[in-house]
Amino acid sequence: MVNIEQKILKQIIVESELTQKRIAIKSGISESQLSQWLSGKRIPKLSALNKVANSLGIEILINIRRNPFVNSPKN
Repeated sequence: MVNIEQKILKQIIVESELTQKRIAIKSGISESQLSQWLSGKRIPKLSALNKVANSLGIEILINIRRNPFVNSPKN
């Protein structure tokens, strides 16, 4: 199962148009760490993903909204 952090990281890679090696060098994160995140062996903190994105000039935006087709919880 792919987690949200993997999806974000994969999108960062697509947007950067760089190899994993170049991303590791530019962000200061080891290739091994990057590989573990991508494989799901480890889950990066959002702050680490933000560090990678920022080093590549990419901004992470997360849009959370209510699904209009689902009843809201009652208190």
